Amino acid sequence: MDPVKRLTDLGLKLPNPPSPVANYVTYVKTNNLIFLSGCGPANYMNKNEQRGKIGKDINTREGYKIAKLVGLNLIARLKESIEDLNNLKEIVKLLVMINSTDDFTEHSKVANGCSDLLVEVFGQKGKHARSAIGLNSLPNNIPVEIEMIVKI
Repeated sequence: MDPVKRLTDLGLKLPNPPSPVANYVTYVKTNNLIFLSGCGPANYMNKNEQRGKIGKDINTREGYKIAKLVGLNLIARLKESIEDLNNLKEIVKLLVMINSTDDFTEHSKVANGCSDLLVEVFGQKGKHARSAIGLNSLPNNIPVEIEMIVKI
């Protein structure tokens, strides 16, 4: 399964990889693993970014779409780090952090936005371990931030 062809077939285009917003690097390679730094939903293709808490300002369905956008940004960063997405052996782990209200309980449904995208694009290689947690806040009031570990 060619990930670039799958993206095209799905009608998706990778954005430019998001730049760091503070003093860190976007990824670190260690042997056959790549650790991708936390990435938010910045949509650099149209500069439209929704902010706020899921469960208050944003509903679960919208949160799913935001997590999918974060997934596209992570794939763009991954492509930047390995050049050819066919070099991916597997996505090992996601940490999905959700800026949510105290009573919000559908974290996994939001996280599925990124997880579903990764499986659609990479097939079995896109299946991964995952944690989805709710937090009181995220930087710049973004609704979702995701870290990813991949094996190459």
